[in-house]
Amino acid sequence: NTDVDRNQIQAELDQLREEIDRIARTTEFNTKKLLDGKLENFRDKADVKVVTGGNINVQIGTFSVYKAEEGTYIIEVGQFNGNVTSPLDVRITQIKSDGTVQTTLTTLGAGTASIGKISFKWDKTIFSISDFGGALPLNQVIDSAVVRVEGRFTNNNQLIFQIGSNEGHNMIAGIDNMSAKALGLTTSTLKVTDQNSAERTIMVVDGAIHRVSTARAALGAIQNRLEHTIANLGVAAENLTAAESRIRDADMAKEMMQFTKQQILLQSSMAMLAQANAQPQNVLQLLR
Repeated sequence: NTDVDRNQIQAELDQLREEIDRIARTTEFNTKKLLDGKLENFRDKADVKVVTGGNINVQIGTFSVYKAEEGTYIIEVGQFNGNVTSPLDVRITQIKSDGTVQTTLTTLGAGTASIGKISFKWDKTIFSISDFGGALPLNQVIDSAVVRVEGRFTNNNQLIFQIGSNEGHNMIAGIDNMSAKALGLTTSTLKVTDQNSAERTIMVVDGAIHRVSTARAALGAIQNRLEHTIANLGVAAENLTAAESRIRDADMAKEMMQFTKQQILLQSSMAMLAQANAQPQNVLQLLR
């Protein structure tokens, strides 16, 4: 293709990227945005550097401000090439309008960890977090090591479906951020002005398609669960109706038995009355 053709294709790609953002911004159900990232569960990696007598500095990779929404976030640090007897649990309860986090404190129980031949431990310590990409100060650390951990961030803005009659009978669903930026479709990655950029763009688009397909598969799985739940509720309702009908039929049989009994007694009484009325006529027949 000529440079003119590539520029025209680039203009079309830019429009498609803006359309993806528009869809992500405007798609909603019952006034709740679905694709702007407010309902997602996202996972990120953090580099942790442990320094003797110093701090544990946690850099939250791509956890940027545009994902910051008011609510409670939990950072759970689990196993990382070793054994952690006490995971890290930091709750962020308030986020300022500029994207920074109000300082929040939480208590961590004593624990140990090992990375290869190097091990360290900590006592019951207070952690604090001041902003995303900041530091988690640790008061007492023994030995030193450089490790990589994986943190799982969970917010409380997910979709919660009540699928039963009792408390706790619910289903939680999260939808990933489907904006162009979250899919990796930015102005720097979505270029076809030259051959190398076009090849990289193909890889980026392929990754975006894979992420969208994964999100659709997750939603499809949730839909299947809901369909199975509806089917089970239908069977339960049918069984309940059958049980009610059985009870009703048993009562009708009893009532029919009582009705038959009363009808027999009534007919017997009428027969006895007819015989009693016939006795004077029999006496008159004798007098004749």
